[in-house]
Formats: sequence, structure tokens, C-alpha cells
Amino acid sequence: EAKLVYGTVYSIRNIVNKLKGSDRSIQGNGEGFLSYKTKDYKSHYYESLTGIRMVLNTDINTHDTQSVLEHIYSHIFVEYLVKNPMTIINGRDVEFGASDSFKNALNTYIQSLPTFQA
Repeated sequence: EAKLVYGTVYSIRNIVNKLKGSDRSIQGNGEGFLSYKTKDYKSHYYESLTGIRMVLNTDINTHDTQSVLEHIYSHIFVEYLVKNPMTIINGRDVEFGASDSFKNALNTYIQSLPTFQA
């Protein structure tokens, strides 16, 4: 399932960049592809300036989650994974090592969001 989501996001992002007239791969969201919606779910896309890509699947009625994804990246991903010497980040792949604290922090944050509680 993860490969299917990645392929979909990659394809849509490339189409958006071509329609904007940008042939180069842009690092960071800035302008362009942020989300897509189907009849069952909405996928929100975030790409950091360092090229880390995140996708958050939500209910179709969920509005913009860029601030949520930015928070996850800067306050959870960086703090619990990037700064953890047990984490191996190799291109797209992240081996979490012994980081239950990352999973707990992410779950706690997501469950605290008004969208999650609705």
C-alpha cells in the first residue's frame, strides 16, 4: 500500500510541476501539489527542504494540514528520529531503531488534533 501511495503522490507532483512550467524537481512545498482527494479519503503531502516527504491520509472533509505536517516534521521527526543516533536515514527509507518515543509522540500529537476527535 505504501508503494501505491508513493507512486500516486510522485505522479501527481510531477504533473503539477509540469503544468506550472517547472521541469526541475523542487525541494520543499512552497507552491504546487499539497493534497488530493478521492471519494473515500484525502491525502496531504509535505516535502521538507531536505527532501523528506510525508503523506497524511485523512477524512475527505479535513481541511489544509500543512501546519500539522510541518509540526510533525520539525518537532517530532527531527527531535525523535534525526537527533537519535539509533535511527538510520538512507534516502527515502527510515529505519526507526529503538524509537518507541517517536511513535508515542506522533500518536499523542495526532490524537490531540480537533480533526482526529471529530
